[in-house]
Amino acid sequence: MEYLNLRGDETMEKQKKEDVEKAFKAWKDNDAFQRRVVAILVEEGRGVADYEDYGTLVSWIRKFFPEEGKYRILVHAHAGTNNHQDVASLKAVKHGANGIWAALIPQAAQAGHNSSFVFLDYLLHHGNEHVLRHFWLFQALECARHIYYLNFNTHDIPDDCPIWGERVGKETHSAFNVLMGETWRRKTADYYDFWEKSVKREINELPQKVHHVRAKDEARGDYRISPLVSDTQTWVNRMREAKAVEPDEIVNDYVDRVKALGFALMNAGIRVNLDDEDNLKTLVKIAREAQRNKATEPCVCRQYDAHERNAKMKERKDRGAAQEAAVVMVAAGAAGYTGEAVFACTVGDDCQATPSLTGCTALVPAADELC
Repeated sequence: MEYLNLRGDETMEKQKKEDVEKAFKAWKDNDAFQRRVVAILVEEGRGVADYEDYGTLVSWIRKFFPEEGKYRILVHAHAGTNNHQDVASLKAVKHGANGIWAALIPQAAQAGHNSSFVFLDYLLHHGNEHVLRHFWLFQALECARHIYYLNFNTHDIPDDCPIWGERVGKETHSAFNVLMGETWRRKTADYYDFWEKSVKREINELPQKVHHVRAKDEARGDYRISPLVSDTQTWVNRMREAKAVEPDEIVNDYVDRVKALGFALMNAGIRVNLDDEDNLKTLVKIAREAQRNKATEPCVCRQYDAHERNAKMKERKDRGAAQEAAVVMVAAGAAGYTGEAVFACTVGDDCQATPSLTGCTALVPAADELC
């Protein structure tokens, strides 16, 4: 949409439209494309497209990739300020798309995006009962809640989601009940929350078990780190904003190592709020120490021919990566072996040997047992 300069009257910039159509033709003439490509994924990333734009674009793409050619078209829509993301899913399907590619929950890294749960509910609402079993939606409500817990490192979830929000599930007037009363499109059951009573009770008690380790409120500022989404410049801006480095230091000297540490912690299964000021300062401290201890080797690459030089450079790079990985492992998981805590636990004053960052144990029910 952005490249084509798609306008509200459904027109596109002539030259760019022709360029894209030539690209489509080149793709379809390519043997590898014909063998391997089975779907066209469409996304407008900033949420400035409305639902009509998605209908227009899908109709245009479908002319070049017909359904009889076994080409699927899927859309992903961001909320922006118009809140059209879920309507965009429906508009696209009505104009020839096969479906959507989207997360289960509507909350996203920046704002909102179309939700596969909402989309499947729409299909069920219009008579497609296959989605219940194909996607096993009978327990989707609690799955959505727990995905939110994990995504945002908190049990304090917004209650206004029309499907799994706590507030909307509580009846304030009998007229709002969709399981009884008014017969038009009345539901026969609450499809998405089937559990044995004992299991459901245990699920409901989980937030209470960790109420004493609530996550901090979100930090104020102009930038927020969402680790798998944020680009390097956003990390730099947030680190500056959080004053994660000393006044005489340069953020860019540490940002790559801080990002690598963050990813290593996530890969190790350690829950960390990487936007938190204290956590960023701790990561910078580790990165600073790693940089200070990093062995420097004189460059001798020009002593070798091109092939051997590349091999030597790769060997040096691999050796450096292994050294940094060792530093990360010590920082993230070996505090107990060294006899000193690298990170402080949030559970209690007597808990100072847990290899975790501030807030990282907020979702572990037995966090106090880790100490």
